[in-house]
Amino acid sequence: MTKNQDTYYLSIAKYTKEAAFVLTGDTFEYLNPAAMKAMDCEDIVDLKPIQLKDMINPDFGKPITELIQTVIAQGCNILDVEFSVRTLKGVYKYFSGSFYPLPKLNSVLVMTTEYQIQQMPNERQKLFAVLDAMPAIVLLAGADRSIRFTNSMFREHFGTDTNKPCNEVLGCIKESTSKCLASNNVDMDNKLVNWQWSDTNSGRTYQVYEYPFVESDGTFLSLKMGIDISEAKRAEKKIKTLNKLHAMLSAINEEIVRIHTKDRLFHAVCSLTVEFGGFAMSWIGLLGRTGFDKMTMVTGCSLKGKHYITKSFLAVKTPHSLVNIINAIEKNGYYLSRQPANYLSDFDTKWEATNTDNTVMASFALKKEGRLSGIISFYSNEHDFFDTEEIQILDKLAADISFALHYIEMENQKKMAFEKIRELSQAVEQGSNIVMITSKTGKIKYVNRRFIEVTGYTKEEVMGKNPSFLKSGKTPTVIYKQLWENILSGKDWHGEFQNKKKDGSLYWESATISPIKNDSGRITNFLAIKEEITLKKFLEERLKYTNRVEAVGQLAAGIAHDFNNILSAINGYVYVLQMKIPHDDPMRNFIDKIHLSTDRAAKLVQGLLAFSKEQTSHMKVIDLNDIVKMMDKLLVKFTGEEIDFKTKFSEEPLPIMADMAQIEQIIINLTSNAKDAMPEGGTFTIETQMVELCPFDISNKASQYALLIVSDTGSGMDTNTQQRAFEPFFTTKQVGSGVGLGLSSVYGIVESHKGYINIVSQQGHGTVFEIYLPIYYYNYQPYEEDKSTVAENVTDTKKETILIAEDDHDVRKIMKKILEREGYRVVEAEDGLDVVQKFKENKDNINILILDVIMPKQNGNKAYEDIKLIRPDIKALFTSGYSDDVIIKKGVLGDNVNFIIKPVSPASLLMNIKRLLKG
Repeated sequence: MTKNQDTYYLSIAKYTKEAAFVLTGDTFEYLNPAAMKAMDCEDIVDLKPIQLKDMINPDFGKPITELIQTVIAQGCNILDVEFSVRTLKGVYKYFSGSFYPLPKLNSVLVMTTEYQIQQMPNERQKLFAVLDAMPAIVLLAGADRSIRFTNSMFREHFGTDTNKPCNEVLGCIKESTSKCLASNNVDMDNKLVNWQWSDTNSGRTYQVYEYPFVESDGTFLSLKMGIDISEAKRAEKKIKTLNKLHAMLSAINEEIVRIHTKDRLFHAVCSLTVEFGGFAMSWIGLLGRTGFDKMTMVTGCSLKGKHYITKSFLAVKTPHSLVNIINAIEKNGYYLSRQPANYLSDFDTKWEATNTDNTVMASFALKKEGRLSGIISFYSNEHDFFDTEEIQILDKLAADISFALHYIEMENQKKMAFEKIRELSQAVEQGSNIVMITSKTGKIKYVNRRFIEVTGYTKEEVMGKNPSFLKSGKTPTVIYKQLWENILSGKDWHGEFQNKKKDGSLYWESATISPIKNDSGRITNFLAIKEEITLKKFLEERLKYTNRVEAVGQLAAGIAHDFNNILSAINGYVYVLQMKIPHDDPMRNFIDKIHLSTDRAAKLVQGLLAFSKEQTSHMKVIDLNDIVKMMDKLLVKFTGEEIDFKTKFSEEPLPIMADMAQIEQIIINLTSNAKDAMPEGGTFTIETQMVELCPFDISNKASQYALLIVSDTGSGMDTNTQQRAFEPFFTTKQVGSGVGLGLSSVYGIVESHKGYINIVSQQGHGTVFEIYLPIYYYNYQPYEEDKSTVAENVTDTKKETILIAEDDHDVRKIMKKILEREGYRVVEAEDGLDVVQKFKENKDNINILILDVIMPKQNGNKAYEDIKLIRPDIKALFTSGYSDDVIIKKGVLGDNVNFIIKPVSPASLLMNIKRLLKG
């Protein structure tokens, strides 16, 4: 038994003309109008206190209570029972009835017919009379589909021709299925079954109940009763449709709240209308700004198989048919078509999801500020889908989307406005200029970050104050007077202040102060935009001094050639004197000091050239230890007797790729600084080490470094001095005592050698400079220091011939004298053409060339090229007193050129010649 069976029986009880009772145990639960009349009562309440067993006539028929228990226990029907009941008026009436179980209610339905004992009809007639009066179609059919009985409602719906088989009468011509009313769905072992059947001709839907019957002769019969539930089905379908649409509307509104871009909203709306709303397809189009001539954007979605397809289309000219629809929407608010065209094919013919066969379409208006701005279209495969309720919901959806589009546009405009404000705020807050806003009375209302950086004050410390607390007392009072006269009259003011920071230090600023006016032209605030120009002022003050330094550099560069030639000649003559004067001669000390002075003069010129001109580096692999050792004696003499000079060298070689002259310049500059820091004497130490640096400590791939440590026990530096030590022109010396170029030159040379420099110092406790230079093993050859005199080294008696080309007479003569003293034969040439001619005359005897780079008539490089045409294997040593930039312009200095700069010491000259001759 099922719940539907209970419903069916109760429906019969409600509408039958016969008396019907529903009993639970001995208690009346329900009486239809006919039963109330038969029992002589006006309301069931009158029967509630009375039990059935007290009303039954025990002298007539079976006990009713036993029948009720049997029906409930076995779930079976008991038909055609006769019994007698006493009514409320005390009169016994006679009934013929059938008992039907209501299992869900644990009750029994009693269908009765009142009769007089002498007039009781036969059972079949009574049954058919009840069936004929039922508000349902009733069919009694045999196993061969022959019609045995139909009630009045069946005949009304399907006709009165009962001679045909039931499947023909019902229109089920083909073999029946289990869903056809003409089929047999039960056998004798089954009880009541039910199912739904749809009549394709009328469109009605019936809830069918089927009972098995067997005639006394064994014939199988099937009684089918169908209750018309078409309206209920339509109502159920409508509820499901509306529920889906409401779920769709809810889901889309959630997305509207979450999504803030049009394209994402369009995709979400179209997808959700298909997913939640059950539409075959939907799409959204926005119209052009100037009218309906162009769709600016179209997004669509459809269900293809089990997959959702969402697509965006390019803007195209709006199809003419769609323009008509747009016009209809603008007029009526929506458009409904039972045979929609494939409008999207005009946008993209390759989108397979745009097939609109067997569908209906409804389009609704998307509005902006009350004006039609777009449309949203829905497609359904159900022909009768769009009616009043659906259209109302979809129209609301279109209104929600219109609101969302307006909201997104407003948010975008607001975002753009906020972005502009943010950019302006960032420009003010993060700008390089100081920005200050004050009230008309001069109280500070705003300062930006740059103000805090420059002055050292916080915003909290300055808000509400007058900017006068920044005054240093060094800006003339008349400046402030002119300022206030200008701005109070509505004019801008431009000028400069020297103000005071929170820490007491002074700074310069260039300011533009302007009045801020309201709409009525009244001044409400003042805006000050200032630029710190402390450095600019400092540079202006230093400009004259810098010009003097540059003049010195230009002078040095201009006279470098002649001056270096003079120094070369002096060095040569000193060398000759050193060779002739014994070591124990008192005059020897003066000769040595002349030699040291010429070296210092040469270093001074080279330092000036390094500052005034960009020097070309002559990079080669050399041991840092060797560089320091070669300078050892010079440094001892340079520091003087008051300073204890110490050296400590690494036990392993420290090969670096370096310009030897520049590394020497580093050492000279640091030595000079140390000497100045120890006017009363102290200890000066140079140390070299091999160190391993972690790659995380230094942003360089190298891990091995040569460390040069230069330390002194002098006055040291405070923190501020250490921070500015490498700045150009920064010096702690008195005016006229130094230009402040030493450490900046050191820093530049270390950087150019891909190294690092660090200062460790404490005021009153000396200074340590740590210089890290990358180790370079490639092409490294250990240098063998020549500790003996040059004369002692020259043991070769081969008497090689050297051709000297030098336009300076004194330099040429002293070089000749030095070389001849060492046993070489010398041929002299005065200029570039002369050297070529002299070589041609002695081409088989010349072993090496010494060429001045810059000579009259032809430079040394051109002369060398001409000579190599005669003897390609000839070697040359170039010399010059000019700065490197002059040499480069002349096209002489190259990577493979043997070059020594003047002044040339005799030892350096002889060592270079010996090296070239040995190859």
